[in-house]
Amino acid sequence: MKKCIIFDLDQTLVDTSIAESHRDSRAWNKATSLIPNFTFYQGLSEVFDYINENGIMVAIVSNSVSYYVDKVISYFNIPCKLRIAYHDVNRHKPDPECMIRVLHDLKLQPSEVISVGDRDTDILASKNAGIFSVGCLWGNKCGFTSSPDAVISEPREIIEYLR
Repeated sequence: MKKCIIFDLDQTLVDTSIAESHRDSRAWNKATSLIPNFTFYQGLSEVFDYINENGIMVAIVSNSVSYYVDKVISYFNIPCKLRIAYHDVNRHKPDPECMIRVLHDLKLQPSEVISVGDRDTDILASKNAGIFSVGCLWGNKCGFTSSPDAVISEPREIIEYLR
């Protein structure tokens, strides 16, 4: 069984597509104001039940700024042991610095962790840190060119990779 799962936030845990243009332009106040209109992806509650029942740690790694990430985590009450946001690292996804930081801070080996994300930057950061990468299709608009270790189409499939 894995000891930790690393999630990307936007378009992986939460459908934030209505704020995408604001996130892309770094208009964080506008993006943050839209949080009540975001939705937690269906099926993730079951995944988090499994995570909680089995004592699996959750880390969230995002290229978004911390106050936005923290507000989304708080609004959706996402249990999270560690959060790495834009200003927490010098080099951002696809660089593996954020993933290596999770391993270091939680005292884990890459083999004890899986990572789930919707973009090639998520997959490349994971792979470059030696972490098993799972590409999710529910928030992905253009597929993957980075060859994730697994590709899933619904959140419940995450559970089989945690076992």
